[in-house]
Amino acid sequence: MALSEKEIEEFLRQPNIAVLATVAADGQPHTVPTWYEYDDGEIVFHTGLRSRKYRNIQANDRVSICVDTKTPPYKAVVIYGRARAEEGTDEERSRRMAIAYLGEAVGNAYADSLRGERLVIVRVKPERIVSWDYGRGERPEGAADADEGGARGPGRRPGRTGEDRAELQSQSLIWDGVRGVKK
Repeated sequence: MALSEKEIEEFLRQPNIAVLATVAADGQPHTVPTWYEYDDGEIVFHTGLRSRKYRNIQANDRVSICVDTKTPPYKAVVIYGRARAEEGTDEERSRRMAIAYLGEAVGNAYADSLRGERLVIVRVKPERIVSWDYGRGERPEGAADADEGGARGPGRRPGRTGEDRAELQSQSLIWDGVRGVKK
């Protein structure tokens, strides 16, 4: 079943590893795990000035980000949006993220090693969010593939009718930030 808006915000504030998906100029998909911070409704992460994900975002700012738990009961939030990137320093956020993901001692040491380093600060404002929590009962049909085409798995029907889509929408929170409505 879907997470509520409040549950999504609480979940995104936890230090789970996000998986960022970008597309290169030649159309090649690229996924990479990354630390992030949820800040004022946006996902914020850092990357290197010469990283592939930065080059991909420069070529195509459309991204998706999956944040999920790695142990049962599984929860996930998938964000679709556009990335805004700027070069600079972000030492306070770097320290907060390092401590959140590595603990106090190691996180501070890591943040100290980055002091003064220029990096790319990337912000993603969600345009669409899909979420689910498998700990709330049965898995909704199609929750893992909320797009029209979707992957097929055990018990899934090929394709999806309008009725199927309506059922999926009633089971999974699909939030469309472009129009500011929940579907």
